Amino acid sequence: MILIIVKKLLFMIQLIDIIDELDINDDIVISYCNKVFKNTITGYKLIFTPTQINKTNKLNKYVNNYKIFFDYETVIDFDYNNCMIEYSCSILICTDEDLEELDAIDIEGDREKLNKFLYPNDRPPRVICFKGYDCSTQLIKWVCDNQITYLGKKNNRFDFVSFNGSNFDNFILLNALLRQNETDLDCELLNVSDVFYNGNQILNFKINMKHSTFDIRKHLVGSLKDCCEGFKVNMCSKLDFNHNKAQQLHEDNQLMDYIKDNKELEEYNNMDCISLAIIFKRYRDALISMPQTKKYGENLTDNKTIGGIIYNIFKDHTKDLN
Repeated sequence: MILIIVKKLLFMIQLIDIIDELDINDDIVISYCNKVFKNTITGYKLIFTPTQINKTNKLNKYVNNYKIFFDYETVIDFDYNNCMIEYSCSILICTDEDLEELDAIDIEGDREKLNKFLYPNDRPPRVICFKGYDCSTQLIKWVCDNQITYLGKKNNRFDFVSFNGSNFDNFILLNALLRQNETDLDCELLNVSDVFYNGNQILNFKINMKHSTFDIRKHLVGSLKDCCEGFKVNMCSKLDFNHNKAQQLHEDNQLMDYIKDNKELEEYNNMDCISLAIIFKRYRDALISMPQTKKYGENLTDNKTIGGIIYNIFKDHTKDLN
């Protein structure tokens, strides 16, 4: 049992490669809270904690960071505990360089360039739409398949960026992670930890002690459509979709047949992620352009709320006065 836990621990923190053989030391004990103790003459000594794991990841400068802009579509179903069931989920995978390119494409208004950006010939697509009542399982499988090696690069960290996810999308993703089934995946189950509640909202949680979530709605006001107008998102602005029709089809047990090859749903769901990515980039640029908020904009996904940024600016100001 200790051998399995130690292997999993090394896997999560990505410090060294997992090896096939480990020596089991009877003096080393791991608690139910994943704290590591060593038995000494004077008693058990704490030598490692999960908090240190998180700090180690944060200080790891060679991690490849990808922003995963994600958005769920759901219908009401009172047979489920949360009265909702997801039937579509889109993700847009971007580096900082990708965001620069996407921003320029929206300003230029070239749909052909946008299509080549989203579906390049020399690599996997940047945007993916998982359709079906098992769309969350498909998303989790994608994370399993790509968190170790993505586009030939190792040591990858995913920031799952949403719009109003703290009230909606984060709940759906967290629920799916907690319902993981070993029979559905080809890898170890993803670990969930550090769930950060704020009242009835989920601001953040960690996946495998490394990937995390960020809700830009905790920084901005209005709807996604309002933000598209405010940040002048043109070609890639939010689209319209008939959610009442999807609800009726679900109640008639016809929704899966309807969405199977439905390009309208796919384009709508994908465009929510694309417009969100452009808003994220332009908001971050605005923060970076101001001296007081520059350092917070450069690490935007680590600053979960606008209130937190304001408080940190206040602390910086009082520190300068002293």
